[in-house]
Amino acid sequence: MLYFLSIVKFQMHVNLLLSNFQIKIHNKDQEVKTDLMKLLKKIGLIKLIFKIFLKQIQMHYIFLIKSLKLKLLMSTRQFFYIIFYIF
Repeated sequence: MLYFLSIVKFQMHVNLLLSNFQIKIHNKDQEVKTDLMKLLKKIGLIKLIFKIFLKQIQMHYIFLIKSLKLKLLMSTRQFFYIIFYIF
């Protein structure tokens, strides 16, 4: 009888350890999922910042190109005015 009780006690102890271990694994799994979500949010934020940065660069270059076109147009006008003035 004592032997049977010790086996039952040992089995209960093993079950308790396993359940604690499963709870720890579940908690770690939740922590990993939370960390993964945080990482994905950071990556999304970095992608958004990068897109905004690229858009700013693109707008800056569009402005520069328009400015250069305007300067070229003005310089060609001035060139023709000078030619017409001379003749």
